[in-house]
Amino acid sequence: MPELERRQYIVRLLEDESIALATRVSGLFLLLFGQSIGRIVKFRTTTFSDLDQQLFTRLGRDSIRIPSPMDHLVRTQIEWSNQHRVGAEPWLFPGYAAGTHLTADALAEGLKRLGIHPTSARNAAMLDLAGNMPARVLSDLMGYANGTAERWAQASGRRWASYPALRAQRPS
Repeated sequence: MPELERRQYIVRLLEDESIALATRVSGLFLLLFGQSIGRIVKFRTTTFSDLDQQLFTRLGRDSIRIPSPMDHLVRTQIEWSNQHRVGAEPWLFPGYAAGTHLTADALAEGLKRLGIHPTSARNAAMLDLAGNMPARVLSDLMGYANGTAERWAQASGRRWASYPALRAQRPS
């Protein structure tokens, strides 16, 4: 997926209220954070936290802030999920049977109807992320193995070999 197309889909998901909320939220996690549909369907409402009116989640070792206006959509999805929960599991995308989450196929179908193909969208997001941060940071933030993050960095054309030296020079 070309970068311009990815950005256009991000804007559409943020702004087009005619698109189902679950499709909007899952598509944004796919296009912005490179999360696979298989991981997205397993998100729990309890992995999100509000601190000083900012929404955070943990995809890997470190917490990441959900940017505005995406944070509003995620908060709305959390509220909807909590109101429509059947069973004890606090899934962000609850399934139709008690205690289950939505299937990856069901979530992907809504995205495909918009023209967003999950594999190519995730690849585009990962290339962008890997090109804009060191592999180790990508690994810690997104929960990927170091080797996986390094392969994405190589594919993006950015090796970040100078990152440790740059970090050491950073003012305290």
